[in-house]
Amino acid sequence: MSDVEIDIHLKSKLNNKEIPLGEILKEKGFISIAQLEEGLEYSQENDTSLGVALLKLKFINQSHLKIALEDQAAIKKIKKKKSTKRRRLGDILMAAGTLTEEQLSGALEFSVAHGVRIGQALVQLGIVTEDELAKCVGEQLMIPYIKLSKTPPDPLILDRVTSKMSEKHLVMPVKQEDNNLYLAMVDPQNILVIDDIEKSTGLRVIPMIVAEKDFKASFEAYYGEAAQAGNLIEMIDGEDDQSMEDLAGADFDEDSAPIKNLMNKVVASAVKLGASDIHIEPFEYDIVMRFRVDGMMRPGPGPFPVKVAAPISSRIKVMSGLDISETRQPQDGKFRMSLKGKVVDVRVSTCPTSWGEKIVMRILDQSGSRLRLADLGIDPENMTTLNNGLEAPNGIILVTGPTGSGKTTTLYSSLVSLNKPSVNIQTAEDPVEYDLPGIAQCQCTPEIGMTFAKVLKAFLRQDPDIILIGEIRDQETAETALKAALTGHLVLSTLHTNSSVESIGRLANMGIDKFLITSAVRVILAQRLMRKICPECKETQRISKKNIFATGINERIMKFQALTNYNINKLGFYKAVGCKTCNNMGYKGRMGIHEVMNMTDAMARGVNQDLSVAELKMIAKEDGMMNLRDCALIRAIEGKSTLEEVDRLTINEDKLGASDIDTSLVDEIMIRSGSWKLTSKELLQRKKRKLFIPGEAGNLDPFFIDNDLLAVEAELKKMEDNENDDESNDSNVSNGVVNPAIFEDILSEIKSFGKGQSGGINTQVVLEDTKTSLKGLQNGSPEKIKSLASRLFTKLDSHLELIKYHQDDLQLIKKKVPLNQAISKDVYGRIPKIAAKLSKKIGKKIDVKKIKFSKDLDKAKFFIAADWGQLKFAFELVLENHLEALINGGGLKIKSKLVKSDTGESLEVIFHDNSPLNKTSYKNEVISAGFTNKKGHLGLGLSVAQKLLAAHNAKLEIQVLAKKGCQTKLIFSKK
Repeated sequence: MSDVEIDIHLKSKLNNKEIPLGEILKEKGFISIAQLEEGLEYSQENDTSLGVALLKLKFINQSHLKIALEDQAAIKKIKKKKSTKRRRLGDILMAAGTLTEEQLSGALEFSVAHGVRIGQALVQLGIVTEDELAKCVGEQLMIPYIKLSKTPPDPLILDRVTSKMSEKHLVMPVKQEDNNLYLAMVDPQNILVIDDIEKSTGLRVIPMIVAEKDFKASFEAYYGEAAQAGNLIEMIDGEDDQSMEDLAGADFDEDSAPIKNLMNKVVASAVKLGASDIHIEPFEYDIVMRFRVDGMMRPGPGPFPVKVAAPISSRIKVMSGLDISETRQPQDGKFRMSLKGKVVDVRVSTCPTSWGEKIVMRILDQSGSRLRLADLGIDPENMTTLNNGLEAPNGIILVTGPTGSGKTTTLYSSLVSLNKPSVNIQTAEDPVEYDLPGIAQCQCTPEIGMTFAKVLKAFLRQDPDIILIGEIRDQETAETALKAALTGHLVLSTLHTNSSVESIGRLANMGIDKFLITSAVRVILAQRLMRKICPECKETQRISKKNIFATGINERIMKFQALTNYNINKLGFYKAVGCKTCNNMGYKGRMGIHEVMNMTDAMARGVNQDLSVAELKMIAKEDGMMNLRDCALIRAIEGKSTLEEVDRLTINEDKLGASDIDTSLVDEIMIRSGSWKLTSKELLQRKKRKLFIPGEAGNLDPFFIDNDLLAVEAELKKMEDNENDDESNDSNVSNGVVNPAIFEDILSEIKSFGKGQSGGINTQVVLEDTKTSLKGLQNGSPEKIKSLASRLFTKLDSHLELIKYHQDDLQLIKKKVPLNQAISKDVYGRIPKIAAKLSKKIGKKIDVKKIKFSKDLDKAKFFIAADWGQLKFAFELVLENHLEALINGGGLKIKSKLVKSDTGESLEVIFHDNSPLNKTSYKNEVISAGFTNKKGHLGLGLSVAQKLLAAHNAKLEIQVLAKKGCQTKLIFSKK
């Protein structure tokens, strides 16, 4: 074999052993595995490098080798860059003055508790904005930051990345310089996306970090539907232009050029604006045209002289295949036209009026038939419920909402997801709006007897797997559809009702048996189309805490958005303004809001027991359903729309007297079906309840505690709002003194619950705890109200957070932890901070000098598998209970010891306070009234601690000692 002359520059790089050259060549497709193995064998036999061996074997050429060596050097550079020690995100933010050490500490606790990254925690808590976070992450990663709203991308290079890839991976090309493509990325560490784009473009990608909100606004502006249709309007201003004034003196009929041009321009203008409907309305002296854009009517071209009314009507009828001589009866038709290569389907409806025929043209966007369910913006929980229904072998799924709310799009998207060669799908529609490949679509024509019911009966003899019925309009169609759902078919259809729950009443009013409804119905989805606020001109709108709660924001929404009473007033809502981009509407585009009701056992029981719609709605909420207003409020909180849109589309049902409903049947159904889920807002509304939720001794009964505390909190909020309202004439505050009468109802309600005990919590304790504060409020000034209310709010929030913690399923991530060292550092070392935090909450100073603890823990290591963040929280809860006892005198001793026995080694941590035991010593957490025989019921904090410890195979023992004080023992084993 003749020698191969190798480039000297390449030869100097062949000795790099850090990154295998053969792997790179194989990955690039330059050599096969067999060639690599032969090359390695040759290099060993001839004592030469792999690169030289492959060249001599003529498996590669020098160009291949050069490319591989460049990649090898680049990988080495990236590895070296990654090995450089990065500054921590918190340090960068503190150095910039954006973040304090106290805020960072709180964010770290929040991130551990909610399982999110520290950056996400800072944004959700309102400490930093998305832009500030993106800047700091860019500094941390040494990647440049870009704000697309100020540095817009070059439109000429947007096609370097498809809109689908841009939307999926949150990336957008910004500019190109020589062979470098600057790419804005929400996640600049996504190396796979960078590699894909480099391969598809042949350019070197330079990542730049961008905030997610900024990216989404720019994506809509540059990749949205309006941007894609930008050239369509050229038709209006192009050839054959017809002046509106010229129509007044012209003579024409339906086939004349002016009328043809006019109608083409009207449709083209509507398509460009994204209109869903064109309204042509004749009046005494002129014809008015209006477009429905994003669900709202707006002026169109015109007005036009009344003499063109008949030619316009005739032209549209000719295009739609309607009878031009019939002007006294409504008619429906459809036509298709091409505008600059874009095919537009238009559905036509005519109706006689006093001054002629009114014509409404519905523009059908064929892209709607190609949408996937994932593209509809349905929230994950709702999507899971809907998918479960679609994956069922039988049953009926109903989509409900007013005309134009997107029902057809949702149904078609569902069919697209279900359409497979192994499935037979048939549809009965009136009319068929979109063509779906691979699906047999039948046009129903009631005029000739082709009704939905008749077609559906024919379908049942056609061996279908899935059936779509355009609309259930009558009893015959409903009965046939539900019976089909019970005989092994999956049926999809629509109803015209205002909410998902009301659909059950609608079916019942049609005469459908209740057992048929509960057996056949799987899922009911109600939806609306909500306008999206224009990202170019939106302005921040600050709203008071009082008005935020008045919108209907509830516990479910606060949990979904990680909100608390402390950060809710920092919510940044937006208001619509109007600019050139959105045609001065303030809104651009629409999105769906959804309410998905699952036919659970509890809901089925409620339907069969003839519960009212209001009671069924309560069951649906207890089952976890988020209604339309909840979904709309979440969109407003996310900055995608406005509170005005929330009120336009939905009703705040909390203001409709729901609190007056007798809920005893609802409660019984929820408990018997095992579907009880605590939702605090609903519990607050329920009056004089006598029903107990069964509980076992030692476990938390959250029902009463939650109800009592929320009731007190609600009254205090009323007082605080009145005190802050300078123009208020409310009689609750008179001459600077609070009227005691406002507390009578709430105190009597708490007291009525306080007489009972269930599941280990005696609510008399809550009564004793709140009475003192309430008495102070009764005789206090408005300034005193604010101070005491603030303290009580803190206490109530703490209780409510513990209740949620007790209810939620634990998500533990266990690692090997040296438990004794961790306790010494993170529990004992934080006692001063924990004491200071507790002192602030209860309003009394805790003397940490009275605490003594052992310091010999870290001499012998004791390892267990634990989620230390969760376990540390359990220690803090136990510690807080004993720290509060120090207020009444005495001291606290904490000791730890390793215990060896026949069963193995264990670690015991013992907390012992010797303060006097009385009815007020442990009123907040440990219930002193319940201690008997050296054992007692667990309080709220200790109940949560017990749950956390049990998840780590640890025990919690609590005793009231014979002389005085209380002792808590935590026992850990290595099992």
